[in-house]
Amino acid sequence: MNKNLRISETVRFGDNFHYEFNVIIQENVIIGKNVKIGNNVIIYPDTSIGDNTVIMDNCVIGRLPRFGVNSSRKPDKLDGLRIGNNVTIGTAVIIYRGSIIGDSCYIADMAHILENCDLGNDVVIGKCTSLQFKVKIGDDSRIMNSTQVTELTEIGKGVFIGPDVSFSSDPSFARKQNDTRKTIIEDFAMIG
Repeated sequence: MNKNLRISETVRFGDNFHYEFNVIIQENVIIGKNVKIGNNVIIYPDTSIGDNTVIMDNCVIGRLPRFGVNSSRKPDKLDGLRIGNNVTIGTAVIIYRGSIIGDSCYIADMAHILENCDLGNDVVIGKCTSLQFKVKIGDDSRIMNSTQVTELTEIGKGVFIGPDVSFSSDPSFARKQNDTRKTIIEDFAMIG
């Protein structure tokens, strides 16, 4: 049965790799053991995926950012996306290059994670949540459904952010180069 799999010759696989239909895996990707990839998934170059990770249908993994015409921010040199062990990535998730996803994270359907985000271990990202550029989230934090986290936000460990929360600390809408304004949410805070 032809599953229409396109894999670069430079991809390295662990044991027991399973994939569905229409999967594209580009150059220099490393895939751990017992990884499962759903239908219609594209994995961009230099991505590293840990053991026992599940990536569901229609995901875009390790994408390069594109900047709008009104942006004065210039693209940084970005490392490849790193996904830890025992991670579950829901349907239609987009994760950009340069981010780090810690071990045992759960990223729900239709979440959107821009470049240079850093998620600690055991982090939950709810359905339709958006993390903008350089968001950092500590271990054991929970960001519930439909939350919008603006760029340069730092969220401590053990934080709970309820559904439909919108951060708004970025009046430039990520268009200024070297903007340093940030929001800091300290450990064990709860926001609703």
